[in-house]
Amino acid sequence: MKKWIEKSKAAPLSIHATTCRTGDPLYEECVALVAENVHRWRFAEFNDRFPDFIKRINKPPRLLEALTVWNSEIPANCGLFQGCSSKLRELKLRSVALPSDFTALVALNVLRLRSVTEVHANGDRLPMTAGKVRQALEACPNLVDLFIGGPFTLPKDGVTPKPVVLKRLKKLSLWPERGQTGALLSLVEAENCSNLILRFRGRLDENPQEWNWSTYAQGLRRAVALRIHVPGIYPMARIESNGGPCSVDIMCSDELRDPCIAQQIACSIIETLLVAAEKDSPLGTPIQLRFGEVDVPRKYWSLPDPGWLRLLRFLIEPIVDPSSGAKRWRLPHLNSILVLNSRWLKGYLKQFVTARNAAFDGQTVNHITQILQENWGKPPTNIFSEVMDHDGKTTE
Repeated sequence: MKKWIEKSKAAPLSIHATTCRTGDPLYEECVALVAENVHRWRFAEFNDRFPDFIKRINKPPRLLEALTVWNSEIPANCGLFQGCSSKLRELKLRSVALPSDFTALVALNVLRLRSVTEVHANGDRLPMTAGKVRQALEACPNLVDLFIGGPFTLPKDGVTPKPVVLKRLKKLSLWPERGQTGALLSLVEAENCSNLILRFRGRLDENPQEWNWSTYAQGLRRAVALRIHVPGIYPMARIESNGGPCSVDIMCSDELRDPCIAQQIACSIIETLLVAAEKDSPLGTPIQLRFGEVDVPRKYWSLPDPGWLRLLRFLIEPIVDPSSGAKRWRLPHLNSILVLNSRWLKGYLKQFVTARNAAFDGQTVNHITQILQENWGKPPTNIFSEVMDHDGKTTE
């Protein structure tokens, strides 16, 4: 290594110390050599051996632009962050413990925080506070890529401050811990964002109608095409875009003991998102409903109506303007339904399609003409005629 570093002279270095073998007799020599050239680092990535390098740093890393650290701890007054604030634009931390006075979360273009904790004066290690995350966002107005995941310490008073507006943000990924989705959604607004990801698990005592969905709702409105995954046996709800300049992927999944309750939670998320996205005007993009596996007849349901049936009824309810009384219809460009197993769905699908096509004005709402059944390894089969020829019974 010494030969190659000397041969490279003053060229910037990219350091990747993620597979170090500490038992190797050359390990200490390599660590010392890399640390000695910290003034040439431009990109650096470290794992749990990070402290071995930090304690040898005696020069400011003036060229450092991007740093990734995982499974480690950043000590107080870490020399790596001295003198690099003018250059550092990308910081990714995963399973990292920070000192409580950590000040490097400023002027960044890329910030990724996942399972980050803070070490307090008494030695306690607690999840990073939502307030500290908010301070970081305020100090990084030029962020273009933001990832926030893992547990955070939320304020006990439950007060939700105004979100930080990030006008330049292009990619937003939120992976909140169970019960913290609303708090993370309230941290940021980025209505110009073109790549949106949300992964979370629902909880019975949460009210998604109170969450700040504005960023994701705007993303749905800019998508070219959407697919809505309706939960079946596995209670997973998902709304994702299909092509176009804006990529959206929102997924809520759970493994509650009662799958019917989990379905209700998942479908309430879909309903809430659609209400937010169509608050002022209907979605103008083609939409497909995709039903998960449904193979349990009605007589075995533990609740009167499963979540997917509730969603079908929701989609044939008009939106009524409270002042004028004028009606408009949800998802006017819903034109396709995709199913894995149609055995228990045919009667309900016939009722849904018939009600929608009969009640809605064909000039403003597309008629559904495709009901596709997936065939593993083969193109899906259009069973629209088979469904519409069904006797419509739903009591099997």
